[in-house]
Amino acid sequence: MNVCPIGGCKACPEAVEGIGYNNCYNDIALEATNLHRGHSQSPALTLDTDAATRAQTWAEELDGQGSIATSTVGTGPNDRPANCAEILFQQTAANKVDTLATSDDAIAAWYAGNTEYDAEAGAPKAPTDPAKKLLSDNYTKLVWESSTVAGFGIKGSIVVAWICEKPGNEPYTPEEFKKNVKGNCFVDSEEDGDEYNECFNTVSLAATNERRKWHEADELTLDKVASAAL
Repeated sequence: MNVCPIGGCKACPEAVEGIGYNNCYNDIALEATNLHRGHSQSPALTLDTDAATRAQTWAEELDGQGSIATSTVGTGPNDRPANCAEILFQQTAANKVDTLATSDDAIAAWYAGNTEYDAEAGAPKAPTDPAKKLLSDNYTKLVWESSTVAGFGIKGSIVVAWICEKPGNEPYTPEEFKKNVKGNCFVDSEEDGDEYNECFNTVSLAATNERRKWHEADELTLDKVASAAL
């Protein structure tokens, strides 16, 4: 595993060093994605280097254009595989944190679309509002339970995520959304009789232990008594 510098991928080199994609950025973006997927009770993704390479090529194309645009599904070097869902991000003055877009900027923005998703209906809250529907669609693609792998591209202010096998939001039906988009650990309170939020504690502990590995520290275990007392 390639360990990103502490402090996030704003410290990673922007240039791709001979492997076709930014391995540093993909490490940190995948970790951030899996943390958010865990909070929505979806399994972790693994890196697909082919998707990452293609996503990087598309990010560079978009950076040259100066704006984001949906990729074409196909087999060319700029094309998105048919089994991948696409999520796009462009850093602007409104959401700018650093000079280089970071994984947390993009992925936090995509996850924030959960406020526009109606879990009970299995559909966007405002399906006729393009901007709000896009926020909901980005969120559901990010956490889609059936997806298994991902690759990320980054260039300048542009971030491209291709989340694959199976692509999120397909088929676009309430039944599939309800099956693949679960509850949010942050929002959903523990069920009656539970003393603590097991989902939130499990995901947070996994994320903490991943960071502790960077410092060669021993793994922590869950103290249910302490969690219940908080």
